[in-house]
Order: sequence, then C-alpha cells, then structure tokens
Amino acid sequence: AIVPGNTVDALLNGDQIFPAMLSAIRSARVSITFETYIYWSGGIGKQFADALVERAGAGVKVHVLLDWVGSQKMDKDLLERMKKGGVEIERYHPLAWYSIGKLNNRTHRKLLVVDGRVGFTGGVGIADEWNGHAQDADHWRDTHYRVEGPTVLQMQAAFVDNWSKVSGRTLHGDDYF
Repeated sequence: AIVPGNTVDALLNGDQIFPAMLSAIRSARVSITFETYIYWSGGIGKQFADALVERAGAGVKVHVLLDWVGSQKMDKDLLERMKKGGVEIERYHPLAWYSIGKLNNRTHRKLLVVDGRVGFTGGVGIADEWNGHAQDADHWRDTHYRVEGPTVLQMQAAFVDNWSKVSGRTLHGDDYF
C-alpha cells in the first residue's frame, strides 16, 4: 500500500549510493537487515563487509540475506570473515537436488534497513562495477533511494518474510520495527 509521511532521497550511481549506505550502516545502534541479489568480492564488497563486521562487533544485530546465484562471485574468505565477525548470513535458495526445478526462484530485492528507521532500496548491487558515476562502459549506472518514514516498516516486513523462509527464525520487536 502507498503510505504518506515518507522522506525519499534519490541517489544516483555508486558515488552517491555507496557512501550513503555505508554511513547508515556505520551509524547503526541496534539492528541492520540487508538483502541483496548481487554481492561480489572487490573493493566495495570489502568496504561493506568491514562496516557490517564492525557494527556486529559493537553489539548491533546484523542479518544479511544473499541470493545464492547472485553472490557466487563472493570470495568464501570474505563470507567467512563476516560470519566469524558476528554477521548472521543466510543464502536464499541455494542449489540442492530437491530444488533444481526452482533454480530461477531468486530474490532480486535490494533492501537495507538500519535500526528500523532508515531504509534503502533500488537497483544497485554490491560490486565494483557500480562504483563511480557511470563514467564508462565498465562502470554501471543505477538509482537507489534512501527512505525514512512508514515505508521503512514495509521494507523491513519484506526482508523478514524472506529471512524467516530461509532461516526459520522471525525477527521482531522494537529493534527491527
């Protein structure tokens, strides 16, 4: 449903998107929920991992949901470092013999919610290809949105829906909503 009372800032390309998202992550006090289709290794992937691990180490509840297909280019070392650093990570629809018929059933959501108050959504993935300002064919363009207001609750509910499906755990309470 469309709900009034939101503040929305449009962010263009990695030069605007990544600093805003990383700043929000670094400001987290109680929770971070992050769902993305593409998360690849590289400079920007490491920056996100560092920020998420730092917040988890500070006692923030950090939950990351990665699409199994979209995160195949993520180094296992980076994934393990995040897990060892206290980041809860789940994979959305990993390949298994009993689910081969659902291989195309992916999550293409790109959601980041910090403290249940600030949300980000749009088209950007976590990869160096989105860095910059789409200055050439090797640097992709995209738009993302920073949102505050009632819509953030809807974004969080969408994250929690997929999180509970893959983990069997429901996130709830004031830390998230």
